[in-house]
Amino acid sequence: MLLFDLSVLNAVLVLALAAFATVEFRGAAGLRKLSPASARTLGRNQLTLAAAVFTYCLWQLWQAATNPPVVPPTGDPHMDELITGVSKYVAFALYGSLAVLGTLFSGLNAWYYFTRARTVEQFIATTPDWVRTTLRVAA
Repeated sequence: MLLFDLSVLNAVLVLALAAFATVEFRGAAGLRKLSPASARTLGRNQLTLAAAVFTYCLWQLWQAATNPPVVPPTGDPHMDELITGVSKYVAFALYGSLAVLGTLFSGLNAWYYFTRARTVEQFIATTPDWVRTTLRVAA
């Protein structure tokens, strides 16, 4: 389990996810204050997250393809072979799906944030100062 495994890779993953979350919270605060730059930052953060998820999935797929799964022997060689084969298929299905869907969802989020930057710029250009000031103070 990621939380209790003290490997260096898992520590790096936890720190990276914490960094992504920090950027998201700061970007959301900036967006509430009508900052188009914050929307672009959120878009770049999502693209970086997509790349990180995709890279992690490729790493796990390579691990599944090159290393035998860690499964305690059952005593029956046929059952052990079956479990090993099924574990590889499960790993390929899981990490392959995660690579595609994680990249797709993060990419769509990035697109959304980049379009919000233009929307905020248009809002700033067409909204009276007192309304923008009120919204920034309320944020």
